[in-house]
Amino acid sequence: KSKSWQNLAPRVANPPNAEVPVCMREAVYLPDSDLLITIGSAPENHIDSAFWVYRLDENAWYRMKIPPANLTERIGQNRALVYDPHNQLIFHVLGTGGDQGKARVFALRYQHREAPLFAP
Repeated sequence: KSKSWQNLAPRVANPPNAEVPVCMREAVYLPDSDLLITIGSAPENHIDSAFWVYRLDENAWYRMKIPPANLTERIGQNRALVYDPHNQLIFHVLGTGGDQGKARVFALRYQHREAPLFAP
């Protein structure tokens, strides 16, 4: 109604007292689960990658114990996350070597009820 953006200021539910994930540009929305998934930095060192889930119904982030497809390629322009609702798959497309990088495609079927939480 206000015709303006609202900062939802989500909390981190898991791990407790962790920092909000650093945005790494790519994210996908899973409409059937009402979740947003992104790959961001690990709060303990900001160097390693971490798999994060934002639950809209809770306005909360969860770090999952699922490693990104390739830890060494988490930054840069040659990457994308895409969700296929028909097959319920998240695709992580990665390339290396600058503008001539060869694309690799990884797939993940994410089910929040069965996904393991990160334990510090």
